[in-house]
Formats: sequence, structure tokens, C-alpha cells
Amino acid sequence: MSKMRYYLPTFYSFIILVCVMIVPGSIVHAEANTSSEVAEIVKQYPHNLQKENSVELANQFLTTLTTEQKDKALVPVSKATLQKWSNLPVNEFKRQGVMLQELSKESLEAALRLAESALSKDGFKTMKEIILADDYQFTVSGNTKWGSQQYYIAILGNPTMSTHWMLQITGHHLTENSSFHKGKLESVTPQFTGIEPDTFTRTGITYSPLKTRRDSMYKMIHSLHKKQLADAEIKSGPDDVVVIPQNSHSYPKQEGIPFYALTIEQQGLVESAIKAWINDANSEAYLPAYLDKQALKKTYIGWSGSTQTGKKPNYIRIDGPRLWIEFASKEGAMSTDNLHYHTVWRDKQTDYGTLLQPNSR
Repeated sequence: MSKMRYYLPTFYSFIILVCVMIVPGSIVHAEANTSSEVAEIVKQYPHNLQKENSVELANQFLTTLTTEQKDKALVPVSKATLQKWSNLPVNEFKRQGVMLQELSKESLEAALRLAESALSKDGFKTMKEIILADDYQFTVSGNTKWGSQQYYIAILGNPTMSTHWMLQITGHHLTENSSFHKGKLESVTPQFTGIEPDTFTRTGITYSPLKTRRDSMYKMIHSLHKKQLADAEIKSGPDDVVVIPQNSHSYPKQEGIPFYALTIEQQGLVESAIKAWINDANSEAYLPAYLDKQALKKTYIGWSGSTQTGKKPNYIRIDGPRLWIEFASKEGAMSTDNLHYHTVWRDKQTDYGTLLQPNSR
């Protein structure tokens, strides 16, 4: 009998544990995925050559979630929720939506499929590699404020063919805000991207997600001669991106050198830098407006800090009637030896699509 008394609690504990495990939506379903597990699913997800309907994909994604997850993923539309993103790590600024860590493989793949429908091939690749970079940071440093699992997906509003709604993918070094109206993508800004270090190797593959953006901005600035550099210098000298959510639609006065004061070759480098960002989206929706002759006449480029590639801090900006692009090189947070970039792309007319009307901005 003494042996029976010894084994009974263990036996019943096992039965209780099994019962809990098979209950839908139980603790086992919500068990946290590690950074590497999330990163591996993201890495292995293939590019879909055929564009799919984002409304259908949004609803398919929602059907894969538990009730609790769905409550987190669906966010009411308001000025506050639309602008709830940041260039800070998740431990310093709480994100909205459901964390990738909480998703099953089926749900995570459905989320990636939805994200892919809102981005170009280049944009989806950039998004995936930035998420992988966070796994690299976590793996190298062991710091839990980083990691691929700590990215979030939120659907603001009701995704139907007759409504306004927005898909938000956000985390440490990424915010994609894709707004839809009557089933069509109407805006992909504001967009925030970042990286540290600028190049990393994970499972034998080397990545540099922001290389095209970085190189195009430095080529543009390096093309300026001494007098032009002096004219283009931004005296206020920001050391990080300026037009973050808290400063939405509070653009500083134009500074720098105007596009029309540049040589033909230099103007081509400005246009290439613009395309480095716009290629993440449907460029046909933006490039005609950004590269319009009248718009370019009112476009300025500027810099502060250092103009040398790899030096920090430095800051480079392109500021047009609609277009706003800023690129900042900061001291590394994981290591002071690292290059650490923050970038913002905004459209002064169509940020958040028609969800955030001009009179409410």
C-alpha cells in the first residue's frame, strides 16, 4: 500500500496533464515557439509567384487562430491604433496584435502568405530577412529583447471587399502598414525598416537586407562635390529617424540641396535611391508621383553627421512634396562595433490610406 500511495499522485498528475494537452486552445496550443523555430518557418516559406486576394487571405489567417489569438489579432481602427508602431525594441514599446511566437506553423504560414500579398517580391524578401536578423541578434547575444518570435501581426478593421482595413506587421526593426479599400491595396506607408548588424550569416547563408538602400543613399551623397555637400548639410543634425509615429505629419522644414541644382548624373542617383525603397511595393502606384518633373523640382536631399560609409552617426534624407525617406546610421545596440541602421519611408498624402483622413492627422 505504501508503494500505491507513492505512485498514485504521479499517475493522476500524468492523466490530468494529458487531458489539458488535448483541450483545444489549451496551454499546449499556445506554447511559445523559440526564435529559431519562428525564423526557420519564415526562412523556408517559399515565394508565391501568383498574387492572391488579400481579403480572402486575411480571413483564412483568422480561421487558423484560437479565440484568444483572434481577439488579439483583430484591432479596432482609430488614430491611436493606426499609429501604434515604433523604431524601439518590443521591451521598450508594446506592440499590438498577436505575436508570431504564439502562432502554430499553420497560422504562421497563413500570416506570411497574407503579408506576401501586400508586398512586392523584393519587399517580402526584405521583410523575411529583417525578421531573420533578429534571430541572429538573439542567438549571438542571448538577450531576450531580440528574436524572430517577437514580431506581431494585426488586422485593423474588418477585412471585407467593401471596407477599409489595414494589415500591420511590426516588431523590433520592421513595421509594414498595408491599408486596403474595397479589396484593393491603397497604401504601404508608413514603413519602418532597420538592421543590426548590416550584414550577418545565419545557417551558412549571408544576408544584407538593407544593402541596396544603404548603397544607393551613400552613392547619392558621395556624388556631391565640396560646395554641394556644404549646401546639403542639415544643420539640426538628427541622429535617428525623425518622423516616427509620435511626429506623424510633423515634417521639419525642407533643408539640403534641391534636386534641380544637381547634375544629370547626380539626379539619376537620387532617382535610384528613391526606387530602392519603392521597389518594396507596387512601384507603379508611387513612382509616377515621386519622379514627376514638378515634384522633383520641389525635392531636396540632405545629410548630417558623417558622409563616410560605415561611420556613425550619420543621417541622409530625401524630402519631396509627397515623398519622405530618411536613413540613419547609429551606434550598435548589440555591439558598439556594429553598424545599426534605421530607415523610414512615408507618403505625406497617403500614409495609412484613407483610414486616417487629413482632418484627423
